[in-house]
Amino acid sequence: MSINIVGRGQVVDVGVTSFKDPAKSAGIQIYSSSLYQTYHVSRDKVKQICERLYNHVVDDLNGRNLGDSRFRIITFREGVNLVRDHRYDNQERTYIVITRDTLRDTRATILVRFLTYSDNLYVGVDTYVLGKFNIFAFIRKVLLTVLLPWFAITPLSFVPGLNVLLWLIYLCILFLAWWGLIQRIRQVGDLGTALRLEFSKVLDLGYFNLDDVTMFTKSNLYTIVTSIKDVFKIEKLPIESLDAFIRNINNINISAGGNINMSDSAIGVSNNVVSPNNATISNNNPN
Repeated sequence: MSINIVGRGQVVDVGVTSFKDPAKSAGIQIYSSSLYQTYHVSRDKVKQICERLYNHVVDDLNGRNLGDSRFRIITFREGVNLVRDHRYDNQERTYIVITRDTLRDTRATILVRFLTYSDNLYVGVDTYVLGKFNIFAFIRKVLLTVLLPWFAITPLSFVPGLNVLLWLIYLCILFLAWWGLIQRIRQVGDLGTALRLEFSKVLDLGYFNLDDVTMFTKSNLYTIVTSIKDVFKIEKLPIESLDAFIRNINNINISAGGNINMSDSAIGVSNNVVSPNNATISNNNPN
C-alpha cells in the first residue's frame, strides 16, 4: 500500500500471531451484509487499482454527512521478518473502519479492505454488531475464577510445604482465566471497551436499536459498494456481482430479536459468493 492512503490514518505494528485483528473487536458478524470478491487484474495494475479504491471510498465518505457515525483508516503492518520478504503481497493491511454507537449502547461496524494476491484483487466488506456490556457475566467470572479459588486455597495455605505451591496455582488460574481480557486491553487500549468486548450481551435489538443499526448499515453499505463500482467502471472490471449486492442491501431485514434475514442473497456472477443463501449470524464471543 502506498504512503498516500497509509499516511491518512493510524499505523499499528503487529506480528503474525498477534491478537490484534479488527474483526475480533467488532462483535457479531452479519454475514448477509458482508461482501467477499476476487477479480483477475493485470499484475502491474493491481496495486494502483487498490490504491484508487481506498482513496475513492474515503473521499466519498468524507464528502457525505455521516451523522453520528465516524470512520477512520487503520493500517496493520506485519512483523519484521515478513516486511523484509518482498514476495509477500500484503505486508500492510489497510482497513477503512466505519462505526456507529446508538443511544442504547449498541455498536455497528463496517470494515472495508482491498488486498492483492498475485494478479488478483480482493475486495472485502464486513458488517458487525456489538451489544451492551454484560455485567452479570463479568460478576459470574469474578466469582468462579477469583473468589471461589481464593476461599478454597486460603485455609490450606497454612499447611507447611503447600502454601507456595497453592498460591502459584492460584496465580496460574487467574492468568489463564483473564488472559483474554488482558489481550483485549492491549488491543484497544481502553478497559471499558475491552470489558464490553469480553463480556458482551447476546444481541437483543429493540425497535429503536433496530432502526439505528439498520439505517447505518444500509446507507453506508450502499455508499461504499457504489464507490467501489465507480472505480470498477473506470478500470473496466466486472460489476455484475456489485450490482447484485446493491440490489440486495434493501432485502436485508433485522428483526427486533436480533435475527438477520434476507429475501434473496446476492451471488457473484463470475467470481465468489457474496453472501450465503441462508443468512446467519456468527458470534465470535461466547459470553
